[in-house]
Amino acid sequence: MIHFFKKICWFLRLVLIMHVLYMVNWAYSNNKSVFHVLQPTGVSSLKSDYQEISSDIVADSTNCEIITVTADINNSLVSTSTSIDSLNTKYIIDAADLLKNISGFSVIRYGGANNDFVFRGIPGSKMHILVDTGEIIGACLFRMDPATSYIAPGNFDILNFVKGPQTVLWGPVTSGGTIQFQRYHPRFDLSDVKMRSNFTIGSFNSIKRNIDTIFGNKYGYIRLIGNCDYSGDYRDANNHRVHSAWYKWNFDSNLSFNLKSNTYLIVNLGQGNGRANYATKAMDGLCFSRESYGLKIITSDIDDIISEIEFQIWNHHIHHIMMNNTIPVSMTSVTSTYNKHCCSVVSNINNVDRVLWGSRGMITYQWKDFKCFSGIDIQLNQHKKQKDCMSNAFYVDVFSTDSGIFTELIFDALLNKKIIGGIRLEYSMIDFFNNYGMKRYKNNLLYPAGFIRYENNISSSCLYYCGIGMCCRFPDYWELMSFESNECSKQTDSIFKLKPEKTIQIDVGTYFKKSRVTGWISSYAGYIKDFIYCHHNDNKNEVRSKNSIDYIHNVYVKIYGTEMGLSYQFNDYWYGESNISYPWGWNMNDRCVLPTISPLEGRLTLQFKQKKYIVGASWRLVSSSQRIMGISSLILPNTMLPKKCLNTSCYTPSFEVISMYMSWKASQYYTCNIGVDNLFNQNYKEYINVSNHYSISKNSNKLSVYEPGRTWWMNVEVAF
Repeated sequence: MIHFFKKICWFLRLVLIMHVLYMVNWAYSNNKSVFHVLQPTGVSSLKSDYQEISSDIVADSTNCEIITVTADINNSLVSTSTSIDSLNTKYIIDAADLLKNISGFSVIRYGGANNDFVFRGIPGSKMHILVDTGEIIGACLFRMDPATSYIAPGNFDILNFVKGPQTVLWGPVTSGGTIQFQRYHPRFDLSDVKMRSNFTIGSFNSIKRNIDTIFGNKYGYIRLIGNCDYSGDYRDANNHRVHSAWYKWNFDSNLSFNLKSNTYLIVNLGQGNGRANYATKAMDGLCFSRESYGLKIITSDIDDIISEIEFQIWNHHIHHIMMNNTIPVSMTSVTSTYNKHCCSVVSNINNVDRVLWGSRGMITYQWKDFKCFSGIDIQLNQHKKQKDCMSNAFYVDVFSTDSGIFTELIFDALLNKKIIGGIRLEYSMIDFFNNYGMKRYKNNLLYPAGFIRYENNISSSCLYYCGIGMCCRFPDYWELMSFESNECSKQTDSIFKLKPEKTIQIDVGTYFKKSRVTGWISSYAGYIKDFIYCHHNDNKNEVRSKNSIDYIHNVYVKIYGTEMGLSYQFNDYWYGESNISYPWGWNMNDRCVLPTISPLEGRLTLQFKQKKYIVGASWRLVSSSQRIMGISSLILPNTMLPKKCLNTSCYTPSFEVISMYMSWKASQYYTCNIGVDNLFNQNYKEYINVSNHYSISKNSNKLSVYEPGRTWWMNVEVAF
């Protein structure tokens, strides 16, 4: 199976070279064109959770511009879809930096980039992160490279998000949800070339460059996307320098062949690398190498019953190097030394590698008032480690397989009412090896997942939904490896004493619109049996290390919370909106709050728009938090553990941050944007912070890491 995927990757490279030459020749053959774009739409009560892009086609034969459709996130729905451009993305660093703008998300800061995220108190590793080419996962045992660190949001068009266990279509179901970053699929009637470029400068010597170019004709298109970003160490509001410099670059290409009027083939090829310094860790990330390959073929309108058939394969190769000696980050040094030869550096402290192979097939059936999505998927996951610092030899330490069969059904016979349900059967297998390639442990498990949801459109201005979902989650790589390293797990196969997490969760929500007022509410309540938790040594004088973990075990957990929002269109020029989120999670065994539960948070936004100008301000408010945490903590993100072990009170003061931005449409082709984040230079830190949660590294005794102080940025966008 592995050799088969490798052959496919080499074949895709050859196809890319041939298709580039062909498409460039056709792109300039005619000055006139008609350009079609499949639009993203907010997933309403009349759309299913699975839907990423609508099937409607929009044409503009007179202007010939790329049609960019933006939509605000409709948080009232369990499944949302939005254009990334609508999320004020002119100054973001990575996917975690983007997600923190959405109600319910919080960020765990490690440095300037590659930070991890939390949604409703559920850490990022317990959620699925997918891109065009399938799921992507980091390789570092200490989560120095979360999946979001390999995603440049500016290189994607659409953000899809399903809250909770309310779909079964995208791999193993999780209690947190599923996040997808995807790109449009454009169609050309005649040959044309389109380009969009962004250039951003800002505080702390930051420079961000992005270019997106499409060559297309009636036979297909090729889309080339790249970015190169850099930033120095940031300073907090007290002008203290924070060890946080970073550098990133990515290049992705999409090739599309229109095989028939109802069939098209898409080939995805991508590569990236970078470096990041961390303020909360003993090591810095020297290499964040990514190679991605994917192929997707979709056939639609086959007959009266089968409406679509989709098949996809993908491959991700992640290579990550950590080192404990600090090298200043600069674009010259990273480009010349690390990006091209990161594998040859011998001064690293840890060198890891992960390869993902996956395949997915799905058939969509449509008859009368029923719509059914059925399919099967499989993913192979191979993790490797370097034997020693002086050798380039690697050995496989973990190999896992996840395969599932799923069916999701939509019943739409009732007037303005809909019932959606799905079931999935998952088989997971994992093997552990020693550094000689000998298999030590092996385990496998067959488990189900499913959901059912009722949606009701009371009127065109009001709808509500109520759903219940159930899922199991097999212990992930980080949990199993941490369990293996602790002193209490030396017996054979004791690593698999960790039971899978079992979740049952209710999601309810509503959306209403009347005159100029729009509002939404999204609430949830869940019970997680066998939630994976860890206990730490209660000796306060002992130096922290992996061995300070006494044991990892399963506990019972309750979670509940809500997100809500309200917007008001004052007149043709003024618009205001607000949202608030409050999550809660309780460890019933140890009688303490889950450590990654964020405090009450709200946001107010006011915007003025007139002709070519937009001026806006955002006011973020976070309440103080004081949690009694007992002696336990989540194993993930594996670097944020309680500062003390017994009856620790973790306190962060409340804070408020005001940011402003302005946009000017200078001409048909140029747009200028300028903004200031943390306008009044507020000195603050997030609740999930190294000062409140102890790090398993020799840097654990560092001072608190505060958020960046006043940060200005300027952006120029060119599109034609």
